Amino acid sequence: MDLMRYVLAFGVFIAHYNELAGHSVWYFISSFDCVGAFFALSGFLVYGSYEKSKSFRKYCADRARRILPPYFFIVILCALGLAFASTLPLSKYFSVLGFWQYLGANISFLNWLHPDLPGVFVGDEYVLPAVNGSLWTMKVEWSLYLSVPIVIWVINRFGLNRQKTVMVIIVSSVLYRWILISLYDHTGIGLLEILSRQFCGQLAYFYTGVLIYFYKYEFQAHLVKMFLIGLLLFVSVGYIPYGNIFISPVAVSILVLAVSLIKSTPDILRHRHNVSYEMYLFHFPLIQLLIFTGINGLPTYISFAVVVMSTIILSVICHFTICLPFLRRKSQRYN
Repeated sequence: MDLMRYVLAFGVFIAHYNELAGHSVWYFISSFDCVGAFFALSGFLVYGSYEKSKSFRKYCADRARRILPPYFFIVILCALGLAFASTLPLSKYFSVLGFWQYLGANISFLNWLHPDLPGVFVGDEYVLPAVNGSLWTMKVEWSLYLSVPIVIWVINRFGLNRQKTVMVIIVSSVLYRWILISLYDHTGIGLLEILSRQFCGQLAYFYTGVLIYFYKYEFQAHLVKMFLIGLLLFVSVGYIPYGNIFISPVAVSILVLAVSLIKSTPDILRHRHNVSYEMYLFHFPLIQLLIFTGINGLPTYISFAVVVMSTIILSVICHFTICLPFLRRKSQRYN
């Protein structure tokens, strides 16, 4: 599972590098499916975590200790540090409304309200002026986390079958995304495409992970078969109309969990200090800085290596200085 997190983080990384820097580094999976696969992993882990939690408060606190410290850190670091990349003088940069709007919107997980900083990353060389286009998934992540207690309450309150209930959620999510994408294809209204990949559109990935959690022992007993089924479905996506909507959530979820649940893996692939989440948070603004500094003008794989190494170094520093103190508090409190 540690290995898969890095594979998925690099998938998003490469997609953003290609889009923002104008290069074409090859990768075998789309960034949307990489994000969906992250949600599938979350569904598999989080549902069981909530069932084992002593309370809703502890459940939320455990999620917050891992997610919030590096998230707040990258938002504040960009707000302060990118003052030197702004076209505005420092005195004006910190006094204009846009600076405070950026902080308020991003700290409250509403980054779409104000994704850019005043005078930062403006110019024809930038595809987007956004500081960190990866942060949109964080509000979705929290919404998915909070959906678990609601779904479990509904199941218990009305005596529903949990497997069937989750299947209904998955099918509803797929239909929601299909309807919005179909409308987008006919009207060209960009808002429809944006809405299609928000919370409701990601439920299919998350709850496919939950469904696999329900059958985890059977799933683990047939990992090779599950992997081959997932691979076959994944390959078939391009040959089926709207296959990326109808097939991808199941295919990607099966593939990523079939690999993640392999028991006999080398120790080098397992490490408690996984920094893939920090890499996900840091890579976008670093790619933008690559363009700002002109390093993007170097040959593709040199500029790519520079931004990869920068991302890894800052992610490791953030993990050990920002994240671990909060995780240790959790360990000391509950052990």
